[in-house]
Amino acid sequence: MTVPHILLRLVTGAFAAALVLDRKPGDARCS
Repeated sequence: MTVPHILLRLVTGAFAAALVLDRKPGDARCS
């Protein structure tokens, strides 16, 4: 099964981005 592998990568990337944006939303928006 290679589908879960791709989904896992996408979810991980989205989760990481969400965490970064949540941690510093002002800095991210300004930048």
